[in-house]
Amino acid sequence: MRYVIKDSDGNELNNASGAFPELLINDNTNYAISAYVEHDSGKVPITNLGHLCDKATIQAGNTNIVTSIPYVGYRPFYYGVNDSND
Repeated sequence: MRYVIKDSDGNELNNASGAFPELLINDNTNYAISAYVEHDSGKVPITNLGHLCDKATIQAGNTNIVTSIPYVGYRPFYYGVNDSND
């Protein structure tokens, strides 16, 4: 199998597992992850009667690029005190 996992910050992984660098979501953050996977064909399954069933074999191929729902930074309100006299 071949994996290509990318994030919108330009990081890339080529394994089935791993981690991107830590992310801090700010007010203007717009972060998403996309994935592409190529796979070989699966084994031919055997029916309950012991016959091979070619029609049910997973065919070799790839997935389309799938993009996650983006993480968008948004602050609905501010908390704290403004001591300025402006």
